[in-house]
Order: sequence, then C-alpha cells, then structure tokens
Amino acid sequence: MAINNKERKYKWEFDNIGGASRVRISKGEDIRHLAELDPKMWTVLSCPVKGLEIDDKSLAYIDNDADGKIRVNDIIATAEWMTGALKNADLLLEGKDHIDIEQFADNESGRKLHDSAKQILGNLSKEGSVISLTDTSDSAAIFAQTRFNGDGVITEATAEDADDKAAIAAAVASFGGVADRSGVQGVNAEMIENFYKALADYVAWQESAVEAPFGDGTDAAIEAYNALDAKVKDFFMRSRLAAFSPDSTAALDVQTSRIEAISSENLTGKTDDIAAYPIARVTGKAEIDLPEPVNPAWAAQFETVKALIKDKKTLTEADWAEIGARFAAYTAWKGAKAGAEVEALGLDAVKDFIARNRKEALLSLVAQDSALAEEAANIDMVD
Repeated sequence: MAINNKERKYKWEFDNIGGASRVRISKGEDIRHLAELDPKMWTVLSCPVKGLEIDDKSLAYIDNDADGKIRVNDIIATAEWMTGALKNADLLLEGKDHIDIEQFADNESGRKLHDSAKQILGNLSKEGSVISLTDTSDSAAIFAQTRFNGDGVITEATAEDADDKAAIAAAVASFGGVADRSGVQGVNAEMIENFYKALADYVAWQESAVEAPFGDGTDAAIEAYNALDAKVKDFFMRSRLAAFSPDSTAALDVQTSRIEAISSENLTGKTDDIAAYPIARVTGKAEIDLPEPVNPAWAAQFETVKALIKDKKTLTEADWAEIGARFAAYTAWKGAKAGAEVEALGLDAVKDFIARNRKEALLSLVAQDSALAEEAANIDMVD
C-alpha cells in the first residue's frame, strides 16, 4: 500500500527521545494532520492486529483493509475519519471511556454517529446524551428490545403473527438457528427456504412410502440381516470350498485350538474372538441347519432373521438372497429419505406448516430487517 504523501504545510512540534527527534502528538490537530507527516518521521510503519498491549478489537477497527496488519495509511484513514466526526479533535487525547453525543460533528459522519448513538441510548433506556464504551460493547443488550436490527435474522420476537412465531420456532428446532444480534437464535432467508423445502420433501417422501415387508419388525430385521450378511456369505463360501476339498473341512470349520486358547479366560470379554469364528459348523453342506445352534456371538441377530422364515428347516444361499431381495424396495425408499431435518416435528405438524405456508411472510420480515443493515452498521460504528 502506498503511503499517503500529501503536501506538507502543517507545523509540527518535536521531542528529543534517545537522541532522535520524534513528533509530539499533543493536540487533536496533530492527529488531523497525520497525512502530512513525512513517512521518515514515523517510528513504526507496520504492526500486527494481535498480540499488542492495545485492545484487539480497536486494532481490528483500524485495520481498514483487513489484511491483518496496520500500516501508515490505516492510521491516516482512521485519524481523518475520527477527527472529521468530532467537533473538537482534542477529545481524542483525553483518554475518556465516554463521550457526549452532542460532540459529534455536524457533517454526514458526525450525524450518523449522533443518531446511532442516540438510538443506542434509547434502546438501553438510558437518559441523557453521554454514551460510554460499556454502552456500545454489548450488542446483545443494544438490540434486545428491538424488533428489527439489520442483520437479516428474525426471531420469534420479530414476528407478531402466531403462525409466524411457530414456523420460526420449528425452523430453529429443525436446523439449529443462527444467532441474531440480540443474542437469540433465529432464522435467515436461506434457512427459511431450506425449512419449507424440507417440509415439502419430507411429505413427498412419506407419500411415496413402500410397504414394510415384515410389518413393524422390518427395520429390526433389516438391521439384523445387514449385520449377518457378510458372515452368512462367508459360511457359504467355506461350505463350497469344503465341498471342493473335503480334506480342508476341519480347517474351514471352527478350530478347537482357537477355543482352547481362550477357554481359561472370562469368555464374556472375548466376544470379538468368538465372533470371528464361522456363523455355523462347516460340514461341506451348503446350508445352515436352522434347528442347530449357531455362533453365540451372532445368535441374537440370527434369531431375528429366523423368525422371517419359520416354515424352513434349513437356510440355503438362495434363501438368504431371497430374504435380501424382499427388503430391496423398502431399503431403497428408506435410503432416499428427504427432509429428515423436519422429521422430529411429526408428519401431522409438517403437513400443517405446509398448509399454513408462512414462507413469504417470513421472507418479508427478513427483508424488513435487512433494510436496516446500514443503520445497524452505524450503531457498530459508534463502538
């Protein structure tokens, strides 16, 4: 960034510090004319916005281009703005944490600061014309009692209609909300759009529902089937290999030596070891004898699936595939679930929100709030 290099006519006063001449900043006019100071007279030309004795928030305000560094032109721009906004620039050197708002200059910047400071005092229900850092630092308190605050976020307090309030509350419950300047969670335009899209998507998904093949027990059956799938397929592969090579049957079956290795320990802590054994005894027959015991680590899931095929005594690979095929359409429908964010509201409530359709009303409230963005920014400027 180029250093401001205005024509230098201002008469500076100097101090001798450590054998070097340094400009003395003793009055507001010195600050006002910083742009005219020869760059060679600046002690420091750049500094970071963090890690200094000066408050980080103040440094961030001065960093006009938000590049993480304060340079000469940042200081000059800030000095010109501040001295231009005040009737008496000497106030800058008094070190006070408050100002009488009547001290703001009668120009565009000064009037904006005056009016915004007056609004802050009004929002805080404070009398008089003196505003302090304490007043300006708590934005949540400043905006707590205002219906619109320019941040593009609306809360239940923004709305006057009961249906609008309910829709905002439901959207926040579904999507988590965004923080309003008042500190309360609310919704913005994007969230409103997402909320009503989720409502429509969820109803459409529910209306395309596929009948559960095993009634109320379908989800539990699918969970058990999926947990067993790889294990059962492993059994059938072992069975085919044992049929191909009968001499390998013992090696493919659960090995006594593996059980003996853990038999002296508390077997309740050896579930993972036991689960690694085959689901059923490998004999070379490509079927599972359903009346016979199965690997105890998988017994609960297997009993759930067995309940689906009560009329069979054995389970073949084809039987297993047929069970999975019966789940396919239902599983695909479940996997295509849309609007899950609003599911917790319940289908009846979702349909009711759609029927009442407050989307445009809420977007209108957001637009009204956003229209005050400049006014709200001016309130931040006072800080």
